[in-house]
Amino acid sequence: DPPDGIEYAHLLEGNADYRLADYQSAQDHYTSALQANPGLLDAYYNRALTHGWLGDIDAADQDLQALLSRDPGYSYAYVNRGLILLMQAYAEEETAVKTGLWEAAEEAFTQALATLPPAEAAYAFDIYSNLAVVHYRLGSVAQAKADFERAVGPNLDCAPVFTSELAQL
Repeated sequence: DPPDGIEYAHLLEGNADYRLADYQSAQDHYTSALQANPGLLDAYYNRALTHGWLGDIDAADQDLQALLSRDPGYSYAYVNRGLILLMQAYAEEETAVKTGLWEAAEEAFTQALATLPPAEAAYAFDIYSNLAVVHYRLGSVAQAKADFERAVGPNLDCAPVFTSELAQL
C-alpha cells in the first residue's frame, strides 16, 4: 500500500502521466507533491526527468542538485546529472572545456559509482561507458580505455560496439 497523503497522490498521478508521456501534466503533479512535502525525494528525481523531456536542462539540473543536497547517496541522481552535463558539454562544444562541463560530468559519474548500491552493480556498465566518453574528451585516452574495459567486463568479444570503439582509441 502506498503511503497516505496528498503528496503521494500527486506523486502517483505524476508517475501515471509520465508513463503516458504526458510530461507537462506529470511535472505539474510532481510540483504539487513537492509543495505538499518538500522532502519527497522521488518527486525531485521524477520532475527532473520531466524537465529533461521538455527540454529544460537547467531546471532538470536544479532538481537533481536539490535532491542531492537532501540525499547525497541517491546514485541515480548523479547518473542523470552526469548525463545532463554530458548533453550540455556536447551542445557547448567550443566552451565545454573552459567552463568545466566535462569535469563536472566526470565528478557526477564518479559519485554515481561511489554511491551505487552493491545490489545494482550491473548498472555500473552504463556509468563506465559514459565515463569513457568523458575521459576521452578530456584527453585521457588510457583512462577512457580502462573505463570501456570496465564497462564490458573481461570478455570484450561480447560487446562488438564497444570493441570497435576501443579499437579506435
